[in-house]
Amino acid sequence: MRVVVIGAGPAGISASIRARRLRAEVLLLERNQVGGVCYNEGPVPVRTLARVARMVRDAGGWSEFGLSGDRPTVDLRVALDRARWAVRYIHDVKCVAEGLRAEDIEVAEGIGPARFIDTHTVAIAGGRTISADRIIVAAENAVLGLDCAYEAAVVPSGSFTDPEYASVGLTESQARATQDCVVARHVYSALTRAVVDNRMDGFCKLIADRRSGTLLGAHVLGEYSAELIQVAAMCMAARMTVLQIAQVQLAYPTFAQAIGLAALKLAREMDLLPRAESLNY
Repeated sequence: MRVVVIGAGPAGISASIRARRLRAEVLLLERNQVGGVCYNEGPVPVRTLARVARMVRDAGGWSEFGLSGDRPTVDLRVALDRARWAVRYIHDVKCVAEGLRAEDIEVAEGIGPARFIDTHTVAIAGGRTISADRIIVAAENAVLGLDCAYEAAVVPSGSFTDPEYASVGLTESQARATQDCVVARHVYSALTRAVVDNRMDGFCKLIADRRSGTLLGAHVLGEYSAELIQVAAMCMAARMTVLQIAQVQLAYPTFAQAIGLAALKLAREMDLLPRAESLNY
């Protein structure tokens, strides 16, 4: 089978590797550079600039920690150079295109836009047409074998705003509309690490199915939300119950404890823990 994958971002890369391991002949098309928007224009450079913004923000609170000095100013040219450096560094270290070719995947970069002629044919710059048994647009995210399943509900997302926010799974309203669910929140003002860092605005919300005790969704607003949501996503993917999550001994003090503390509240609400074990810490 010949497979063409359009778009060499993370989704297209994953699809190409999976298709090749299923013994398909694979051609990966990318209009610009391998890595797609994710590496080249989106999260990598944006997160680098968000880091600059966060450092300036933190400088505004120096005096509360006994520090003094002039608040830094931003040299935008240097900041943008740093963002471009991060993109180059990721490419140099990961060697993504070379790694794909080592997997015997044909990679075509810088081809410009591709357009469909029919369900099995695309046209690219220069009038060249490419045919395949299957054409996959990168947003499809994966090529699945008969023994595989793709859990679309466990796809965490977030944004590096201030404050950050992130989510995975169902919202509270979505869950309540279809299932008997339990909801618990742990606020950052009661989270030791947030108090230590003086980032007390925020919360972690967990939504669980009352019958099975597994998570249906998680939502975090506040510092390091995009990091915390990965923990919740792994718990969901592993189908851990709220009791199992609550019993994990997380390091203290950390932002990740917000997940455990919210799970403790859920376990208490569902009468899964004796009162002595459900105290906040």
